[in-house]
Amino acid sequence: MSCCILTLVALPAGLNLLSGIMASAISMAALSMNLEPDESAAVTDDQNNRVDLCVDNAAEVSSGLSAGQSVSFSGKGVRVTFYLDAENHTAVRVEGKGSKAELRAIGDAISKKLVQQYAYHRLVGEMRVRGMNVVDETVEADGTVRLRVRVFQG
Repeated sequence: MSCCILTLVALPAGLNLLSGIMASAISMAALSMNLEPDESAAVTDDQNNRVDLCVDNAAEVSSGLSAGQSVSFSGKGVRVTFYLDAENHTAVRVEGKGSKAELRAIGDAISKKLVQQYAYHRLVGEMRVRGMNVVDETVEADGTVRLRVRVFQG
């Protein structure tokens, strides 16, 4: 007997313009930090701090974004926006009432999660193309994802 669980996730409108892998990676990175899609226009609040961070190791990730395109999520008193910066690098803007150090820590965490999720989706997709199936997946306490795969030969 087989069981299939389907989970529907509400995505910001800008996400449907991205490649499937990029959209999945951004969504999963944000949702893993309990952030919800945010469709509202950015509101500049003089009371808020803001930090902009370049996402390290994300040259491949940025191929899913185009100039002027951004996707935002909010929660926990912050708003996180993924976008391309002036040099066409994937960047993350974090806005909120926390200190710049706190916002930078959130931005660093979500940037790392974005790159991890992008790599995960690319890897799993490539394994499927090559006839491999994931038979076990474990997420360790430090966030490391371990996959066990099976190759069917016929």
